[in-house]
Amino acid sequence: GFSDDDQEILTLLAQLTATALAATGLNRTVESNEARLRLLVETAPVGLVEVDVDGRPRWWNGPAGRLLDWPEPGGGATAPSFPLEVRAELDELWAEVRAGGEASGRELEEVPVGNRRRHWTVTATALPAAGGAAPAVLTLIDDVTDTRQLRAELRHAHTMETRGQVASRLAHDFNNLLPLVAGYAEILSQNMRADDRS
Repeated sequence: GFSDDDQEILTLLAQLTATALAATGLNRTVESNEARLRLLVETAPVGLVEVDVDGRPRWWNGPAGRLLDWPEPGGGATAPSFPLEVRAELDELWAEVRAGGEASGRELEEVPVGNRRRHWTVTATALPAAGGAAPAVLTLIDDVTDTRQLRAELRHAHTMETRGQVASRLAHDFNNLLPLVAGYAEILSQNMRADDRS
């Protein structure tokens, strides 16, 4: 048999084992949730960029890197920056978000990225500061250039279709009048002499 001390030690060991197993389960859950969150962020249809107080990018996801032609986070010798042509508008947006705390958005046109001009919708929201760190802003960037171009092409196609329908109706109406005009001209010509100027 076990002495009272042995039973107490076995009980403590059992409690420690249960606590360790629970911690392991919790750790696995946290790792699983973190992996799911990482997958969601990397497959998001918009670019996500975290900027510091000075507007310097701290972190960005893959879509943002592709939109802005930036390297992988931590992969470049120099920190990337936003195009100078839109920096003033972004600074204004970030200041507005920091002051009010509410999410805010803007449309930015003719954003130079590489050798292309793009149209973006940008939304920013303040991130809670953790452990006394300086507050950051999460910026969501959606490139809507192709969508706008498709809409413009659709409007143009619709306009051309409408013009075609109007032209078709006019031609049809004109064709209906031509036999009448030709008929009256023939009747008039029968009553005229060969040397009649009319």
